[in-house]
Amino acid sequence: MTTHGPRDQPGDFRRPFVCFTCRKSFKRSAREATRTCPDCGGGATQLHQKFRAPPRESSEKWRVVAFLVAHGFRYQSITDDTGRTLSYPTTMREAEEFVRRHGGRA
Repeated sequence: MTTHGPRDQPGDFRRPFVCFTCRKSFKRSAREATRTCPDCGGGATQLHQKFRAPPRESSEKWRVVAFLVAHGFRYQSITDDTGRTLSYPTTMREAEEFVRRHGGRA
């Protein structure tokens, strides 16, 4: 018989959470009620499992992530009108255009 800890229940998937203050990403159970950063205790935001955090030192790339999240994008798959999967932007200029063009898809 397999036993599971409180964070490893069957069907309990771990998702990326981010702290924009610490510029840190960490995995937690999607069911976990606590949405705080383990380092600073500030708020943590759950993102889609496809999210890959930029390097902690890259404040510009973290600013892009925060901007997209503030506009409803959680790094889920987004498609254009033809069904083509879009890549997420990596610069603020690209992010602003992305939100302008695809904001209704967030």
